Formats: sequence, C-alpha cells, structure tokens
Amino acid sequence: MLKLVIAGCLLLSAAASSSFGLFRNQISREGVKDFQDSLAADRQKHIDEVNQMIKGRENDKAEDVYKNLKYIGGFNAGLLPKIMNKWSVALGVSCGHCHEIGSWDRDSKPEKEIARKMAAMSPVILNYLRTIKELKNQNPIVNCTTCHRGQVKPAIDMAN
Repeated sequence: MLKLVIAGCLLLSAAASSSFGLFRNQISREGVKDFQDSLAADRQKHIDEVNQMIKGRENDKAEDVYKNLKYIGGFNAGLLPKIMNKWSVALGVSCGHCHEIGSWDRDSKPEKEIARKMAAMSPVILNYLRTIKELKNQNPIVNCTTCHRGQVKPAIDMAN
C-alpha cells in the first residue's frame, strides 16, 4: 500500500511539474513578446524623433543630411531610419545599442563600428555566394538576419 501511495505521489508530482513547465514556457513566450513590443515602441520613438529632425529634407541625399555616415549612403535621407530599424530588428535591439541617443553621429559605442564592419561584410559574402554555380538560387540574400536571427550574438549552433 505504501508503494502505491509513493507511486501516486510521484505521478502527481510529475504531472504538476510538467503542467508548471507548460505554464512557465507560456510565461516566457508572453514575456518575450512584451519585450519585443517594448523594443519596437522604443525604436519607433527614436525613428519619429529622427524623422522630425530631418523634416523637409527626407528627399535630400542621406550624406548631405546626416553627419558621420561612413559605410552607407547614396540614397534619400528618409530611408536611413527605415534601414536602421531593419538592422535593429535583425539584432533584437533598439537604437541605443549602437548609438548615443540624441547624438546619433557620435562614435562613442564600439557596437556602432562593429555594425559598420559587419554591414561591409555582407556584400563580400553575397558576391562569393554568386560564384557558386551549384546553388539552387542564383540570387541569394545575405543580410544581418541571415546570421543574427533577432539576437545580438549570431547563431553559431543550431542546438541552442
């Protein structure tokens, strides 16, 4: 009889643990969504600020409107906040990860220079991929998301 009670307790314990595990995973998913929503709201706030700063100059060349553009340019100034937003989403961060908020042209954070160098790496990889004739897609796409997948640290192990 004692064995039966112990077995029953173990089963109840296991059931409770797995139910808690499901509940815990749901909390985690909801927490992640809330975090992503707050990042999106933060990015949008800064995009709105930059768009207000360049109001009336959106169609001017980016390099004529913004200071300290080192890697990108040759497009309308109004496109830069959209590009920065896509890069931020690809890394799962907001603007303050690379920039000093309000002093966008400053190079005070090493992440900004890292991002520049990583962005310069993308066309190099893309050009190399285009030399591989056996690829099914002769127009491969390589961008921040290819490796980062919404995380600051690039995906290096599919098991994690």
